Amino acid sequence: MKPGAYGLGAQISVTNAITVRSTDGAAATVLNANGLGRCVYMTNGVIDGFTITGGKTNLGGGVYCLRGGAVQNCIITGNVATVAHGGGVYCLYTGLVQNCLVTGNRAANLGGGVFLGGGGTVLNCTISGNAATNSGGGLYASSGGGVTNTIVYFNSAPSGANWTNSGSGFSYAFTCADPADAGGGKH
Repeated sequence: MKPGAYGLGAQISVTNAITVRSTDGAAATVLNANGLGRCVYMTNGVIDGFTITGGKTNLGGGVYCLRGGAVQNCIITGNVATVAHGGGVYCLYTGLVQNCLVTGNRAANLGGGVFLGGGGTVLNCTISGNAATNSGGGLYASSGGGVTNTIVYFNSAPSGANWTNSGSGFSYAFTCADPADAGGGKH
């Protein structure tokens, strides 16, 4: 897509193995739902190089990855999950968030920045300045998934301001977050 600010009348749905890419990167190409719904829904494919903003829906305000899809080289900001989880990004079972800045998003329950449910991967990202009303202001992981080489800092929530992990099978590696975990994955 060429540079510009694109107001979305409906969510962008990526359900095939395609790449939707901006030609000039996230600073120049904006997808804005203007508070009228989710920005991007994915089960496959790649979204690459956009600012994703203005999403507002029950869960996954900015991006919802259901059993697949990757969002990379994006700025995900100013999105809201009004009822549940994942103000910026909601990954259910799988999904990849890579080389992204996730900031200024809110969730009415868990995972203001990113929610990983039953899987999903966050790689080489910065998750900062997000909020959740319950837990995991920056990131909430439930039963699987992983975060690698990522900064998770300066987020807010009553419990687990930066991150919360529930269930098993989740890993942190080479990640800067506070508090650090006892296993040494976060520093």
